[in-house]
Amino acid sequence: MWKNQAKVAIYNSSRWHISAHISNNPDAPSWFFTRFYGHPETTKSSSWEFLKSRKLVDLTPWLCCGDFNEITSQDVKMGGPPRPYKQMERFRDALECCSLNLVMTLGSKYTWANNRSGQNFTREQLDKALANPAWL
Repeated sequence: MWKNQAKVAIYNSSRWHISAHISNNPDAPSWFFTRFYGHPETTKSSSWEFLKSRKLVDLTPWLCCGDFNEITSQDVKMGGPPRPYKQMERFRDALECCSLNLVMTLGSKYTWANNRSGQNFTREQLDKALANPAWL
């Protein structure tokens, strides 16, 4: 597997993401990969609009992962003030529009902590791997 050369063509990029088309070999299907870098703004609307614009109209496998700096529900947050519902809803809408589903991973469900203690301690699942049905 590692002896084969993969061909990677950058499809789109910004300060907060990179998206590429990957071909492992002529006999295997090509696929798309998008990596997010944790946009610091709490609105992040441009990132979610990018995801929606990247929605694949064909059945090309698509893996999208990284630090989205957003959660889908309060269930993946412990401590701190509640995340605004509308903010999470915009992220969920973008994922649904693209048919992106959570890829199960091993380890803690929380991927970020604020390194504080007591009432100020917060943990959240900001990093995640998502894929469309063709990838899964």
